[in-house]
Amino acid sequence: MTRLDTYDCEDLVLLAKNCSESLVALKVGDCPFKYLVEILRYADRLEDFGGSVHIDESDGNVVVANFPSKMIRSIALSHGSARHILGIRVCPNLEELYTSYAIGDLGLKHVGQICKKLRTVKIEKVHVNGDMLVSHTGLIDLAEGCPELEYLRVNVKDITNDALECIGTHLKKLFDFCLILDHKVEPVSDLPLDNGIRALLGCTKLEKLGIHLRAGGLTDVGLGHVGKYGQNIKYLFLGLCGKCDIGRESDAGLIELLKWCPKLQKLDMKGCVFIQKALATFVLNVTSLRYLWVQAYPISESSDTDYILAMARPFWNMELIRYESDNADAPEGPIQQQPSSLLAYYSLAGQRKDFPDSVIPIYPPVDSE
Repeated sequence: MTRLDTYDCEDLVLLAKNCSESLVALKVGDCPFKYLVEILRYADRLEDFGGSVHIDESDGNVVVANFPSKMIRSIALSHGSARHILGIRVCPNLEELYTSYAIGDLGLKHVGQICKKLRTVKIEKVHVNGDMLVSHTGLIDLAEGCPELEYLRVNVKDITNDALECIGTHLKKLFDFCLILDHKVEPVSDLPLDNGIRALLGCTKLEKLGIHLRAGGLTDVGLGHVGKYGQNIKYLFLGLCGKCDIGRESDAGLIELLKWCPKLQKLDMKGCVFIQKALATFVLNVTSLRYLWVQAYPISESSDTDYILAMARPFWNMELIRYESDNADAPEGPIQQQPSSLLAYYSLAGQRKDFPDSVIPIYPPVDSE
C-alpha cells in the first residue's frame, strides 16, 4: 500500500517474468502500453489487472496486448487513440471491465463480440478527443453482445431512445444502471428520452437507476414512466430531468412519480427544478424513503423553509448545506454563494453535533445545551 511516485517499468516486466507461476493480481500506476504488452506476455495466470495505460501517440504501430485467458477483472483507464485501444484483446472470460470512455464505440463493439460473460461494466470520463467518446452506437453493440450484464454505468456523448430500448430488450439481468450524458460536446440526436426510459424499465430486476441528461432530456411523462414501471427501484438519481425552464412544469412528473415507487429508499437529485411544495408532498407520501439529497435547493423566502419543515417526521434529520466561494482571487465584497443543498436522512442517534458552519440543521432542532 506504499505509493511509488516513480519506478522502472522494466522491473514490472521482470516481476511478471519471475513470478509468472504465482502472479494472479497486478495493480499499477501509469504504465506505458509497450510495457503492458511485455507484462502480459509472461503473466499468463493473471486474473485481476488494474492500472492506467499510457499510449504514446507518436508510435504509429498497433501492438497487440493479449490478456490471459483466465482474466476475469480488468481496471484499465487507457489514454490514447481508439485505434490503439482496439489493440488490447479482451479475453472471453472477462466478467468485470472498468475503463474510460477512451474505449470508444469501436472498443465497445469489440468487447461485445468477445466478452459474453461480462457482468460489470463501468466507463468513466477522462479528457480525450471527441472521436473516442462512447455513444448510443457502442451501447447497442454492448447490450446485444453481453446479455449477462448486471451492472452498467457509462458516460456518453450521445444517446437515443433506440439504445435504451435495446438495453431493456437484451439485459434482463440488469439491476444497476447509470447513464451520464456529457454536456460539453455536440448536440444530442434524440431527446427527450421518455420512450427509451419506458423500454429500459423492461429490465424488471433494476434496483438502482441513475439518469443525468440535459434540460428537456426527460419530461414529466418520462418521470411518470419511472414511477409506474420501476416497481423494484430502491435508489434513484435524477440529473437535469423534467422541464427546466419553469419550475411548475416539472411538478406533474414528480407527483406522478410519488404515486408508485413502493420500494424507493434513496433519492438523489441534481439540477432538477421542482418547487418546494411538490418536493415536500413527495417526501411525505413515499414512506419507504430513507435518504434524500437535493443539490442546489433554492431558498428565497421564509415560506420555502416552511415547506422543509412540512417534511418533518420522527427520526428524520434535515440539513441545509451552504456553499461559499473559497476563491482567494475573488474581488472584495459579499461572499459569493451557490444555492444551498438539502440533505435529509433517518437516524436513531438524533441530530449530529459535529457539523461545520456551512451546515444549518433544520429538523430536529439542535439542543440548546
